[in-house]
Amino acid sequence: MKAINKMTNTKTRSEKTKHALIMAGIDLFGEYGFNGTTTRMLSEKSGANISAIPYYFTNKEGLYLAVIDYITDKMSEFISEAAIKIESSIKTGEITKDTARENLKILVNVLTNIFVQSEEVKKWALIIMREQLKPTKAFDKLYNKIMKRMHTTACFLIAICLDAKQDDEEIIFRTHSFLGQILVFLFSRELLLRRLDVKSLTDKHSKTIYKVLEENIERCLNF
Repeated sequence: MKAINKMTNTKTRSEKTKHALIMAGIDLFGEYGFNGTTTRMLSEKSGANISAIPYYFTNKEGLYLAVIDYITDKMSEFISEAAIKIESSIKTGEITKDTARENLKILVNVLTNIFVQSEEVKKWALIIMREQLKPTKAFDKLYNKIMKRMHTTACFLIAICLDAKQDDEEIIFRTHSFLGQILVFLFSRELLLRRLDVKSLTDKHSKTIYKVLEENIERCLNF
């Protein structure tokens, strides 16, 4: 029994150490970038021994990729319920312009809640921005695990609304603009806070943002 408890405690400590390193990675890779972040910085920030990085992640790059996996997994959790509902309606093959339009509103609502209200997502923004500006192989993970899914789903819905093919360049551009208007509230949050002269966005602000985005759906789809 003591041996079993010892194994359980060891596993728990291991998971805590790995999690602490990933959380440290989110903060430090976001602030200093991959090259500007050292293993010593990660060790000090996490409180873990520096040898824990190669032990659990092989090297610093392995930890960075684990950070990206954490971000994409959490993002998938955030959007999974809405995404499953939308993708299920798409698979039936009976989706209409009206249902496509309503599903777009659902997607906007979910993404607005994530990018506007979630404090955790704010910490990921710098890492995602760095990967957009100077992609590494970590960008493939971001793209394949979350970005492509959101973009493709929105593309399909917008194409239905406009009687177009989802792989048409104009539809892809419209989708990019459609998603970009939501992402701007994440990546340009500080500008917005300064203009509003507030320290954080309230529920009232979020409702107004959603109202504006919903109106923009109408314009984007020429309704």
